[in-house]
Amino acid sequence: MLMSRKWKRDLGLSTPASCREAPDLEFFRGEVGRRDRPDVLGEADPQAVPTTKLKAFIGVGLVEAMSRERWGAAKWVRSQTRMWMFNDHEPAGQPPASVRLRRRQCG
Repeated sequence: MLMSRKWKRDLGLSTPASCREAPDLEFFRGEVGRRDRPDVLGEADPQAVPTTKLKAFIGVGLVEAMSRERWGAAKWVRSQTRMWMFNDHEPAGQPPASVRLRRRQCG
């Protein structure tokens, strides 16, 4: 939201700050990205997303990017903030509920 507010101020837009969040890159198809609205790819499994599409989405070149070469591609404009988040939760790695956490005193 910070980047959205920054671009809206710089571009002189009065609309509220916003972002687009999707679990899949296909959601972004059909609508060109905007600098004042960051795109967030949340909870997308890195093994399910083709490497070329993921690279196009999270590329650091600050250039225009497309997810594929045809007319149904997702397109992001230059300097648009694009983020990818993946939280791989492994239940087996969590301590059982019977284990009490130790507290440490500060000071």
